[in-house]
Amino acid sequence: WRSAEQGRLQREAAAAHAMAERAGKDAERLDAEAAARAGETPIERVRVEPAELDFGDLLPDIQVSRTVRLRNIGDRPVRVLRAVADCGCTMPTAPRDPIAPGETVETEISVRPGVTQGERLSKRVTYEVEGALPAFCTVKGTVGTYLRCVPTTLDAPAAGTEAPRSEEH
Repeated sequence: WRSAEQGRLQREAAAAHAMAERAGKDAERLDAEAAARAGETPIERVRVEPAELDFGDLLPDIQVSRTVRLRNIGDRPVRVLRAVADCGCTMPTAPRDPIAPGETVETEISVRPGVTQGERLSKRVTYEVEGALPAFCTVKGTVGTYLRCVPTTLDAPAAGTEAPRSEEH
């Protein structure tokens, strides 16, 4: 049952990743097309601080949240249209209100890593900004290894036989 469930979760994560990647590319293309129609080159108006968010060691299948700051580095208010992650295990939020020039707002990114211990995560969050280039944040972390069984197989006595006794010292 557990491997069937893990397989289902992996398929769902792969589908969410593909959908987020398509959405991000579509948004970048639409922003560039809108800027071209307006006769202007899109510029950077929002900067994510920090640009790389390291979650450190994560517990398998336990959600953790951190805060990033979005700074308006332009000369007019900007609106963040949405925040998109390239994976279903990463859930960013976008501010609802416009960000005034020079101002900073805080927003949250949550990560719920899978159950695979020792896995290193590197995800990308894209903040789509109205009339400007998108802003990016790289999310990193490692799913900790807390239980490790070596060897991968165990020998046991056949049914009806006794296990060998160890000699006491």
